[in-house]
Amino acid sequence: MTKRVWILLFCLLSLLSACQRDSKTIEPGSHPEINLLKPGDSIGEMKLVKAIHESMPSSFFFYCTPYLGSEPTVVTTECQLPQSNYLFVGYGEFANSASDLDSQWSMKTWELYIDGLPVDLDAFGTLDVDLGKKVRVWAVALENTSKEPHTLRYVAREMEKPQNVIDLTWSFIMVEQSAFVPAISSPMPTPSFAPGKYPLLSSIVNVGMHPYKSESTDLNFMFYVPNGYQKDHRQKVPLVLYLHGTSLRGSDLNKLRIGEFTAILQYKLDFPFLVIAPQLPASDEFQSWSRNEVPEMLFTLLDEIQGKYAVDPKRIYLTGSSLGGGGTWEIGLSHREYFAALIPVMGFYGYPFEVPVNICDLKEVPVWAFHGENDLTVPLKAEQDVVDALRACGGNVQFTIFPGAGHDIEAQVYQTPELFEWMLDQSLE
Repeated sequence: MTKRVWILLFCLLSLLSACQRDSKTIEPGSHPEINLLKPGDSIGEMKLVKAIHESMPSSFFFYCTPYLGSEPTVVTTECQLPQSNYLFVGYGEFANSASDLDSQWSMKTWELYIDGLPVDLDAFGTLDVDLGKKVRVWAVALENTSKEPHTLRYVAREMEKPQNVIDLTWSFIMVEQSAFVPAISSPMPTPSFAPGKYPLLSSIVNVGMHPYKSESTDLNFMFYVPNGYQKDHRQKVPLVLYLHGTSLRGSDLNKLRIGEFTAILQYKLDFPFLVIAPQLPASDEFQSWSRNEVPEMLFTLLDEIQGKYAVDPKRIYLTGSSLGGGGTWEIGLSHREYFAALIPVMGFYGYPFEVPVNICDLKEVPVWAFHGENDLTVPLKAEQDVVDALRACGGNVQFTIFPGAGHDIEAQVYQTPELFEWMLDQSLE
């Protein structure tokens, strides 16, 4: 099954509204006598319309958390959102390349039900967007929305294995703007800064995840602060340094809003860590996290954060996915005294892939690595060899392999509660 199919592409791609009518419960595939809703059809006073790119700057999922898993499941989520006259409800998936996206899209069928009534998705078509990753969503939107309770239901099933189904329903209600109480303090705000033009981190505590520019390096970064944090906290807070994958390099931090750890953080207020997520510039000079002066820039940024926030220096953790997983192994090994634990996801060491001769220097550092069994981008063997070598010298390492998974396991990993419980148990002496 394609992983991370419905994660945070919605973070930049959908807009809010709702639908009104008498609700009927209709099982997927069981409505031959019912006309499918098409562009221009109405549901009460609400109208279905075909969306365009210009209508995508806001999202239904700013307020209603998407399903961030990857396994066949049935999930119902309740949420509320502020009243608006337009709702983009496009949903779909993303991939690292256009060819991968085409392949993934052709492997499944989709169904959409609004308040229990079926929608003719083909009549609306799709929208493709390049956000570092290639994104495709159904171009469905609603106008003249109402305050009554509504449901939005997407069903996606594999064509070759129809029993593999992800069946997601959001039950939601729209309320007056003045009465709306957001589920999180800053649900992925519409960007108010042009790419590369971000504010410096101030002394004002800003709960949630927000974009900043480092005052002492050339790095832009996302910074997450958990709810309840106070700058004069007597108890210092653990911190996670997160390194993203290749496709998210550049100067636009909005890329970090889809597909990986930072995307998940948009829907959390109570994650018990501060999180720094720098963005690697897209240039030959910055091709990896361990190249040239990048590690020095990362540690300068860490010092910058620790000068403004109450960070527990004994509980700083390094994690990353894909290119960032490689950076986790490489920087973790060269600066092993700094981190309480390493969490490489789809990681590797060097290129061509190798096992470092000094891998045993990590034997005292707790490591929990993750990989997909059928990863074709970073083969399982690339990380398995490093893990095996570390185990051979008595290293404190766990290795979780996701059966059948490819290069797309971030959502599963970063939604594993046991991982963060384990991290909080790790501390420097």
